[in-house]
Amino acid sequence: MSVYVIADIKVTNDQWVPAYGASVHELVHSHGGKYLARSGNVKTLEGKPLDTTFIALLEFPSEDAVKAFATDPRYAPFAVARQQGSESRLQMIDDTDGRNDFIPAQSDMLLMQRMLKKVRCIEKRVGHYRRWGDARSAQSSPLSHPVCWIGPCSIP
Repeated sequence: MSVYVIADIKVTNDQWVPAYGASVHELVHSHGGKYLARSGNVKTLEGKPLDTTFIALLEFPSEDAVKAFATDPRYAPFAVARQQGSESRLQMIDDTDGRNDFIPAQSDMLLMQRMLKKVRCIEKRVGHYRRWGDARSAQSSPLSHPVCWIGPCSIP
């Protein structure tokens, strides 16, 4: 499952930035990551604006890949320089909400199928009453037909 790193950086001393930009990009790629966005053009749409110089959004194939990148000895001097020359907040989020969790569970799907079957049964009964002018339609509601609620509809 993909994971994302959100880097919120307020630069306090920009001497580290050129070397970091020139080298860290390749390190991210070597661990399967990629930059999705990186910009100093940060606009607050809602809430209190952050005191941010730039934000970067990175995608990695897994949490293990992020950990491997963060602990890579080649990254250590760049991380130290960034930490000393900025106020940084790096956050990792997973793709939990993007895994189609909005699709109902199997049991929910079965329930929905049963309910749809009942609706179709009721529609058939209403059509049957209208089509044949069944005298029972005056005394009986399609909703009261027990077969519609406990099993397959017997009306063609």
